[in-house]
Amino acid sequence: MHLDQALVFYRQDAGPATAENADARFTFTWLVALFAYAIPPSVPPIDAMVEIFSLVKGIETVLHSTMLWVASGPFAPMLARAFDAEGNPNPYSAASSSYAFGNQMSSTTSNAIAVYDLPEGMDFGLNHLDFMLGMHSMLPDERRTCVLILAELKQLYNQIVQTQNQCGMSNILCFPKQDSTHFSQLLKRRSPQALIVLAYYTVLLDLLDARWWIRGWGRSVLTDILGSLGDEWKSWVEWPVQTVLMKQQSQASFGGDVGLDAAMVL
Repeated sequence: MHLDQALVFYRQDAGPATAENADARFTFTWLVALFAYAIPPSVPPIDAMVEIFSLVKGIETVLHSTMLWVASGPFAPMLARAFDAEGNPNPYSAASSSYAFGNQMSSTTSNAIAVYDLPEGMDFGLNHLDFMLGMHSMLPDERRTCVLILAELKQLYNQIVQTQNQCGMSNILCFPKQDSTHFSQLLKRRSPQALIVLAYYTVLLDLLDARWWIRGWGRSVLTDILGSLGDEWKSWVEWPVQTVLMKQQSQASFGGDVGLDAAMVL
């Protein structure tokens, strides 16, 4: 109820960002994204994930209009990594300050994702998906979209490996950084290639599963993907299924015992 009321008030104040409201706008968008994970979805998990992608896009939109004010305000220490030694925004991505902020959002538990938490074989699986995208017929624009999202997923995985325990949870939550509109459309249409790429993202999402507000998301989305894929495609997600679902067959998610359900689907 409070979230609904807050969203109404936020939309009513739809004017331009100012120095006075920049901190509130920036913080509010992050809180909404975290609430989106914490509240059980009312739509199928794949569609709920699409809505999350839209929220992430909204975070970056707000960031572009507020970053300079936020970076010089009370949140400045959290955003320090987003700027270079001369104080200029990091050219890698304006959303880097959003990542830095997100790494501070949960102070009760460590936000770091240790390299040893990554399951073995993900790099091999991700590289194998290039072959998958090339061997099946797709419209050129659809293939290009999946290739771009897959490349970003590989980059995210490599970043987690290279930075070891310096990688924060928001690096995973703020995926994808690029415009996800076309990819989301493919997911809504249940394009098998897009679903398989999303299946590998659930492996990284599952690394955050110890946090109460996101618990079960990776398993739930992956189970929905299994139910949406034809039998000829399921071999491409065997590794995510073994990594995310089969390890916790006895644990219930917010949709039931998804590990057992997944085994039945396979």
